Formats: sequence, C-alpha cells, structure tokens
Amino acid sequence: MKISAGTRALLIQVACISLIALGCMASTRLLAGQEPILPAPATQTSILINNARIFDGISNQLRSGNLLIVRSTIKQNTLH
Repeated sequence: MKISAGTRALLIQVACISLIALGCMASTRLLAGQEPILPAPATQTSILINNARIFDGISNQLRSGNLLIVRSTIKQNTLH
C-alpha cells in the first residue's frame, strides 16, 4: 500500500506531537516532585527454549536440542 506524501507528513506530525506530550507529562511529574513512571524491572531470571536449532561452533551443522538460559548464561544444552 502506497502512502501519499501528505499522509506521510501528517503521520510524522502526529508521532512528534505524541512524543512531545509524553515528554511534557514526564517533566510535569518531575517538577511536581514525583518519581517518574518507569517500567517494572524484569523478574524473570531464566528461560527454557525447547526444540531449538543449535550451532555448537565446531561442526558445520545445526542440531536440535533444548537450552536453559539463566540470566545471560547458557546453563544446560541438551542435544537430541
């Protein structure tokens, strides 16, 4: 779908106005002595990926397996 130049310019203006509004809301909270609204920290520290295609860095082939990742470290690699 093609978007005309006028429509594209209007979409850019709306996006800019939205960003300015968000910035104003954040500034107002700070000036009022309130804490800014921040996203909640991630509580998930591990993830299990089943049926992954794994490259071991040695062979030239991908193998099927499962991965357990804890924080940013691969703790377990079960190849099938």
